[in-house]
Amino acid sequence: MTMYEMTDTQFQTVYNILSFALASMMATTIFLWMRVTSIHEDYKSALLISGLVTFIAAYHYMRIFSSWDSSYAYSLEHADPKLTGLPFNDAYRYMDWLLTVPLLLMEIVLIMQLRSREVSDYSMKLGVSSAIMIIAGYPGELITEQRQLGQRWMYWGMSMVPFCYVVYTLLVGLSNATAKEQDPDIKSKVKMAQLVTVLSWLTYPIVYVIPMFGFSGASTVVGIQVGYCISDIISKCGVGLIIYQITAAKSLYIATPRMRRIASKFAEFDKDGSGFIDGDESIMLVEWLFLCESTKLSPQKCKEFAAKFSARELKKIDTDHDGRVSIAEFTALYNVVIARHPDLRGNSLTLL
Repeated sequence: MTMYEMTDTQFQTVYNILSFALASMMATTIFLWMRVTSIHEDYKSALLISGLVTFIAAYHYMRIFSSWDSSYAYSLEHADPKLTGLPFNDAYRYMDWLLTVPLLLMEIVLIMQLRSREVSDYSMKLGVSSAIMIIAGYPGELITEQRQLGQRWMYWGMSMVPFCYVVYTLLVGLSNATAKEQDPDIKSKVKMAQLVTVLSWLTYPIVYVIPMFGFSGASTVVGIQVGYCISDIISKCGVGLIIYQITAAKSLYIATPRMRRIASKFAEFDKDGSGFIDGDESIMLVEWLFLCESTKLSPQKCKEFAAKFSARELKKIDTDHDGRVSIAEFTALYNVVIARHPDLRGNSLTLL
């Protein structure tokens, strides 16, 4: 990045915002990692990754802060700082993004209602797309001279292609997973995490084009540094704290006695641990349902009927018509069965 003479106000503005961002990342990391023990095992990974994002960011902000401080020096002869000849290494910011942005997207995927294979697929697609976005945009970040801004526009356009894919996936591609959240409070928090992530991300391409809006010299550098710091605090610290709220709410939801029984029974059918009941697992579910609902059918008859009518019965349970039963759909079925038969006891396939 081209270095410019700075006024005292300009230098101190960047100096202070970098310090503030560093403190925010460090504090968020400590808080998130200290709260991991209070979170259910299923969601600890998401919170650990959230803390890892801010930890990596804190390290890079230490390097950015140090580099900025070393690039200028004060003297008794001048009120404003002067260039020391040491370059300001803003590449630290892009190295930070290359590591933290894929992790940030992964932490969002991990708290959603997705099966293991889908978690892997979304994490890979979003991670690779975000890495391409960052790599494509970096060369343009080094260009701040007015006569070369055409090249900066080119790199901006290249990075916007994967950027749009990531934003579309967060808002549209994962909307079905969000809709499967049974608890309204948890669902609203998941939506907030998606929305805040997207809104904070939208500030990055705006900051990127600051030089194209007529800003030049030191004003460009100050605007870019302040803009990126604010965006990072929102997207890393802000979203990280929302992820904590979601994992805490989900942990509390699972911790209730009724939900523990439901989760335990659901796990009996979900043999492959995918987070959904499908395939042969759905036949077991229908067999259990026949046993609960009928006092006249023998266990053998229930098994025969389940094999014969599983597809028909599954359509009634599968309310979102995706060919599988989620924990939310199973919970709804559980509530109906218990309402009809509150005294179910004894049979290994019954709920209680």
